[in-house]
Amino acid sequence: TTPGNYVNPYGFRGERETNISRYRVVFDKYIDDTTMFEFRLTNGDSDVAFDRYFVKTKLPWDIGFTVGNFNMDWEDELGFYTDYDAWFFDTDAQAGFLFDKSWGMADLKFFLGHQDEGELVHQDAAGNTYESTKDATIAALRADFNFNEKFRFGLMAAMSDVDDDAAVFAPKPDGGDGDYGDLTVFNANFTVNFTPAIAFKGTYYMQDVDW
Repeated sequence: TTPGNYVNPYGFRGERETNISRYRVVFDKYIDDTTMFEFRLTNGDSDVAFDRYFVKTKLPWDIGFTVGNFNMDWEDELGFYTDYDAWFFDTDAQAGFLFDKSWGMADLKFFLGHQDEGELVHQDAAGNTYESTKDATIAALRADFNFNEKFRFGLMAAMSDVDDDAAVFAPKPDGGDGDYGDLTVFNANFTVNFTPAIAFKGTYYMQDVDW
C-alpha cells in the first residue's frame, strides 16, 4: 500500500489523520490532608456521563480507604503491561470499596465490589466500550513484599462470584451458548531492579473458570 493509504490498528489513514475518541473533565476537591473527592465527566457511546466518582480518606490505624466508582489497575501500577492489555482489572469505573495498609516491608490491598449486567467497565483507545455480561460480586486481594530496593515479590487474587449461576449458564434467547459462571484468577509476580532505569520483571497466572 502507499503511505497515504496505510490504515493503522486504530483506524487512522495516512500519517496526519487525527480523531477524538473521547473527552474528559476531571474535578478534584481536597477536603483536608487525608481526604479528597473526585469525579470525572466523560463521553461513552456519544453519551456524556459521570463515570468516576469516589472519596479517598484515612481510617484509624493508618488504613487507606476508597469508596465509590473508581479505576483499579494493579498490573499497571507494577508496570506489567502497556496500552490496554491488562489481565486483571483496568476497569474504567468499578463500584466498590478499597482498603490498603502498609506494614514494614509489606503493602496490602483488599477490594470488594459489585458489577451489574450492562454496566460499563472499560473503554479502549479506539473508543469501544465493554459492558459487564452478568451480575457478580467482585473481590480481590493484593500483597507486595519489598525485601529491599532491589527485590520485590507479590501475590494477587481476584474472584468474580456470579449472583445467579443458572441464569448465566442458560442458553441465550437468540440461541447462543450460555456464559461462564464464577471466575478466579491467581497471580504471582516479582521485580528485580538493576538500576533506576533497568528492571527484570516476571509474572505467572493461574485461572479457575466455572463452566
